[in-house]
Amino acid sequence: MKKPIPIEELGRLYGVAQERMQETITNYCEDLYTSEGAPRTDPGQISRAVDSLISKLRHEASLIKDASYEYFESNADESQEELF
Repeated sequence: MKKPIPIEELGRLYGVAQERMQETITNYCEDLYTSEGAPRTDPGQISRAVDSLISKLRHEASLIKDASYEYFESNADESQEELF
């Protein structure tokens, strides 16, 4: 059995990923406008910004899922060990 992970550590990992997701969304919103505040009109720029946003959000969501699985595995009791 792995060393148990404290619930506080799981919460910290969730918080880090959530904070990065929020920062990513903020930056994405800025990417939709020029420095003068006008909406960008180039479909290529917008497409790249959207693709980048989705990729970064998926990465952080994956980290949350991985942390959850690792916590569950590390804190499973003996009857649950065969699940891993």
